[in-house]
Amino acid sequence: MADSGISIDKIRSGSAGAVNSGVVDLRRLLVSEVGPSLDDAYLDDEFVVPPNIVPTRVTFRAVTNMAAVRGSQSPAYVASRRRSRCRELAESIGNLQHNLQSIPLVVATQPILSEIKNLVASIQRIESEANTREILRQVRDTLLNGQWEKYQSVEVCRHIASVVEKLGHSLDVEFNEIDLCAAKLENLGFEIAGFAFPNE
Repeated sequence: MADSGISIDKIRSGSAGAVNSGVVDLRRLLVSEVGPSLDDAYLDDEFVVPPNIVPTRVTFRAVTNMAAVRGSQSPAYVASRRRSRCRELAESIGNLQHNLQSIPLVVATQPILSEIKNLVASIQRIESEANTREILRQVRDTLLNGQWEKYQSVEVCRHIASVVEKLGHSLDVEFNEIDLCAAKLENLGFEIAGFAFPNE
C-alpha cells in the first residue's frame, strides 16, 4: 500500500486534513501477477476508515503485472519448462515397473502418453523446440499400436527414460539427435513414424 503520509491514527484523532485542503487522501495499490498458465485468480483487500471531521477520499489503483506472460513464449523460458517437464516424464517412465504391481500396463502408460502429447502441444509454435518435438513424437509412437506392451521390459523403460532424461538436461536439442533417438528406439524393436497428428 502507498499513501500520502496520512495515517489511520491521524484520521481517528481528527487531525488529518487540518493542514491539507480539507480532504484526507488515502491511496491503496493492488498488484496482481499473471502467470504463464493464465489461471484465474482473485485479489481481495480491505481496511476500515474511522470517522473524520473532514471528508476522506480513498483511491484504489489495481495493477496487473504482465511480465510473466510476456516472457512465457521466450525460447529461454520454454526451454526451461521443457527441461523440467521432461525430467518429470523420465522419472515416470523409469518408475513404471512399480505401478504395474497395482494396475495393468495399458492403464499405467496412459498418463505418460497424455503428458507427451501435452508437452508437444505446449512447444508446438516454438521454432527453437522443433527437434525436441520430433524426439517426443518418436517416444509417443512407442506407446501406440500395441507397442506399449514392450514397456513390460525393465530394460526398455530404462532406455526410453534415458532418451527423455537427456531432453531434461539439454540446453539445446540438436538436429542429429533426432536420428540417434530413432535408431535407439528401433534397436529396441519399436516402429517409429514421428509424424505429427492433425491436432498437433
